Amino acid sequence: MGSNDRYDLFSIGHEKKFSELRGVIRMIIIAGVLILIHLISSNIAYFLAKKIYSSITLIQFINVLNDALLPSLFGRIIDLTIIFFLLSIVESKKAIQEKKLRIAQLEKQVSEISFKALKAQLNPHFLFNSLHSLNSLIGIDDKKARKMVLKISDLLRKMLQHQGHKLIPLKKELNYVNDYLDIEKERFSDRLEIDFQIDSATENIAIPPFLLQPLIENSFKHGISKIEGKGKISLTTKLENDMLRLSLSNSIPEDLSSDPNSIGIGLSNLQHRLTTLNPENKLTFTRANNSYTANIILRNISQL
Repeated sequence: MGSNDRYDLFSIGHEKKFSELRGVIRMIIIAGVLILIHLISSNIAYFLAKKIYSSITLIQFINVLNDALLPSLFGRIIDLTIIFFLLSIVESKKAIQEKKLRIAQLEKQVSEISFKALKAQLNPHFLFNSLHSLNSLIGIDDKKARKMVLKISDLLRKMLQHQGHKLIPLKKELNYVNDYLDIEKERFSDRLEIDFQIDSATENIAIPPFLLQPLIENSFKHGISKIEGKGKISLTTKLENDMLRLSLSNSIPEDLSSDPNSIGIGLSNLQHRLTTLNPENKLTFTRANNSYTANIILRNISQL
């Protein structure tokens, strides 16, 4: 064999070895890149999962994906895609829950604002009636007028003390009513008879403030003030299991033509306040002979 042939064989052998070496180097580089991608994607996925939604179940699922999928660029892309998809679902669910919570909070705020607005419509009406009673005494009996001014001031002070309360004990409402009736007694004198039958077990039952006030006002506006003779106002309270029953009756003239079921804005507001507290609460009216009765039923009551 000549020298040229030996040189050619040597060149071919070395070239073959260099080719194999280059192949090994390429495989090492590719493997290194894949390992690097694997580590980066795994750490990114783990960080995002822990940062956005710290759920052990989700992190475990990520680890399962890392072990199950092939260590290839395609596998890592699928890995990240699934993880981001799961995280987007989690975030969407959280956003929906937060939105529902905000809506519930807004509905509660609207309900409270509505409740306060309705209550505010009652208070000026009551004050107007009280001042009207006072005006009827000025110039006729100044001593009684001064006495009434003190009673009105005391009554307004008590009202302001409980203005921000959503519920008060029944006995406090009865105090308001008695103070108001004391003012009206100055105007009607012997023409007014009061009969209260209060069950002691009901005195601490929680009720909305000014519950009886508009009914008492209505008794005078459409009943007592229109009677020439003596008029009567009766109130009874009764506790029945988890239900409080209130019945307020007043005398009415024989020729009263108004429908007991036709109520004004004050009583309409009262109905709305009751149902806002509990849809099962009721306010009904009945008429029998020469009396007119308002019946209130409060359910799921509590003590204060």
